[in-house]
Amino acid sequence: MRPGLGPVAGLLTTASALVQLLRAPVVGLADNGDYKRVLAPLHLVADVPKGAPPKFEFLWLHYVPGTTPDASYGTTQLLLARLVHALVPGPDLDLRAIGVAHAVLLGLAVWLVVRALPGPLVLRGLTALLLVVVLTDTRLLVYLNSFYTEPSSLLSLLFLLAAVLHAWRPDAVRMPGLLALTLTGAALVTAKSQNVPLVLLVAVLLVARPTTQGRWRSVTAAVAVVLLAVGYLQQQPPGLAMSNRYNAVFVELLGSSDAPAADLRELGLDPALASYEGIAIYSPGNALRDPRFDGFFEQVTPARLAAFYVRHPDRALSLARRGAVASMELVPRGISPPLGTRTLASGAEPYADTCKLCLYSGLSRGIRDGAPVLLPLLWLAALAVAWRLWRTDGLPAVLLLLASSAALSTAVALLAEGEFEIVKHLYLATVCNALLGVFLVHALGLLVTRRRA
Repeated sequence: MRPGLGPVAGLLTTASALVQLLRAPVVGLADNGDYKRVLAPLHLVADVPKGAPPKFEFLWLHYVPGTTPDASYGTTQLLLARLVHALVPGPDLDLRAIGVAHAVLLGLAVWLVVRALPGPLVLRGLTALLLVVVLTDTRLLVYLNSFYTEPSSLLSLLFLLAAVLHAWRPDAVRMPGLLALTLTGAALVTAKSQNVPLVLLVAVLLVARPTTQGRWRSVTAAVAVVLLAVGYLQQQPPGLAMSNRYNAVFVELLGSSDAPAADLRELGLDPALASYEGIAIYSPGNALRDPRFDGFFEQVTPARLAAFYVRHPDRALSLARRGAVASMELVPRGISPPLGTRTLASGAEPYADTCKLCLYSGLSRGIRDGAPVLLPLLWLAALAVAWRLWRTDGLPAVLLLLASSAALSTAVALLAEGEFEIVKHLYLATVCNALLGVFLVHALGLLVTRRRA
């Protein structure tokens, strides 16, 4: 492994991120109400001028001591936020300090990934450039200047990919490599509850290769990560899953139905609840206080929702099609207000989108209507190329991990809440698909250079 290109790629990534996040106009992603999951444990609230909208429309940069309802939400994002808050002098916290920390970690992750890439210098240089362009695209980057959990998902995924590229060997994994795979996999799974199903992929990744001291250590690591994921999920507030299930029915299932009353009847619910079609749980006039709503959460389980889509494959395909398009859209939308990316002081319009470096998002948005065909083809191509390169250290495992993570993340997000905040909830799937495209280019280049050799 030649280290020279890695630092260059890492520094370019951090520099590009910092210039976009911090140079006027400052960009980030406005609060949709989820900031409290990180702010509540830190005992911070946004410093919003009287009469100004605290959420959705604008990004607020300054946070001061205060109390907010405790969201009791576990996430690895909170660990970084606590560290940054401890390092920043005084009780207040500037959101840009979080953005700087994210930008530095993003550069470090890219450094480690590029350092371990196989192949000739020209190919590695091209892949490094693509990584910088994709990962510092403004529409992906705005999440880094926020208190959302998406940055933790992005960073832990990148560090996991770096661990795979460094540690994966056709014969066995050394103990430091197993430790790196375990820690980064655990960080990804516990970044947000939506990521928990990815523990299946992390477990397979861990047991797929024995360690130099035997397979039992790999199996032990996999079991430990699974138990951590189960415990993490059990500690999450039950109201979150209930809110998601409500939106999955009233916003997504009924909102896209030609016969909402019949769908409710099939789910064992009162057909008269169809009058709440399209009303999210966070909106006034929802169904929660309707006596006919009693027993909803006992009657409608995730398994029953999944079974509904199995019985109605046309509805499942419609949801998958909309999800594929949304995963390539990148600008947050859904059955909720859009999210602004600029501060009120910048003079921007409410809910303003910002584009400073948008080469990737411009391309992605331009071809998003073809996503229902393009994404499955991308995943299948990754599987085929991984098969051809199977004896190559790390790279085939990266291709398989990204393809399976993209597919699984998409399915989980769509079943959880469907159209509600669909673009934001598909952020990890969007990142996986983007990275898969980059690594597929690298893998194809590797095949070409080997044929010429």
